[in-house]
Amino acid sequence: MLTEHGVQSAKTIKPPNPARELKQTVSDIKHGVHSQLEHTRQTRKRVQGIAKRLRKLHAEGLNNAISSTTLVAVLIATVAFAAIFTVPGQYIDAEAVTPGFSAGEAYIAPQASFMIFLIFDSVALHISGCRGGTNFSGGGREQGKENDDGYHQ
Repeated sequence: MLTEHGVQSAKTIKPPNPARELKQTVSDIKHGVHSQLEHTRQTRKRVQGIAKRLRKLHAEGLNNAISSTTLVAVLIATVAFAAIFTVPGQYIDAEAVTPGFSAGEAYIAPQASFMIFLIFDSVALHISGCRGGTNFSGGGREQGKENDDGYHQ
């Protein structure tokens, strides 16, 4: 009944050829290795693309941080510079010079709190000026030069 529908009997089937089976197994292994190598190449390309995008995002973030700190430094320098010319307290008039003072000197000049104010104002002006100047001069980093990892030297 099965032979009528095209099914072969065990007697008519030839035994498998060991050389042919070995050749098929080697071919299957070769195909599998080739597929894995191709998959590895594609994965490497994807990882390199992701690394490139991360370096770009890192550079943009760094530039944003530098811009923000420069803005703050310039604002602090502006306030410190203005504070030098608008010293708190009143000035001594040239017509009514108080003994121990000179004309144009602030009344609070001999006080320790005024000296502390001047010191901190000078330090703030110097530090913020250095920060702003460092950014405008390039920050010691050459634009466009990258090392092997893709980071700026």
